[in-house]
Amino acid sequence: MRKGGILNRHLAGAIAELGHSDRVLVCDAGMPIPGGPRVVDLAFRAGVPSFEDVLTGLLDELVIEGALAAEEVRAANPAADALPAGSFAELAYVPHETLKELSAGARLVVRTGEARPYAKVLLLCGVFFQHPASSRTRGRPARRGRGCLGVPAVVRGCSPGAQTQGRPTSQLVSAAQLDALSQALEPPLPAT
Repeated sequence: MRKGGILNRHLAGAIAELGHSDRVLVCDAGMPIPGGPRVVDLAFRAGVPSFEDVLTGLLDELVIEGALAAEEVRAANPAADALPAGSFAELAYVPHETLKELSAGARLVVRTGEARPYAKVLLLCGVFFQHPASSRTRGRPARRGRGCLGVPAVVRGCSPGAQTQGRPTSQLVSAAQLDALSQALEPPLPAT
């Protein structure tokens, strides 16, 4: 038996199968889950387990090099926005409908029991070593450890100054940035 970490055997197994550039959607109980991605449904009752508990547990286990959230979360559910916004130096926001479309390309969907709106984030998996061919890390490896605001997380680009000055910078994504981000999230086509 495992001593700690994620004890759910389905989730632990799914995490073990993830690789660089795979996407993981952590979502509330109301998210329409597209066909295709592997789904680990943790929902038990409304609010159990919470989005915060599940995301925090996943961030303790994964190397993350990017994250997307629905722009609507900031106004409709600031509490659900606080954890991803405080965990990622470069959290990007897209319209909720766009996030739902992008979730179809996820390798794994983890459904929580969260019963508040827009509690979802799409994570882009990184690697624990420096990957020189990856433009997404800008030559820096994703870092594992205490994230911004002391949240246990895997973060990239979170400088010591960001930890002492409050929340790291989050941004609204323009159409051009969204196109670039969508291309970055797509796996490269094999050479023919």
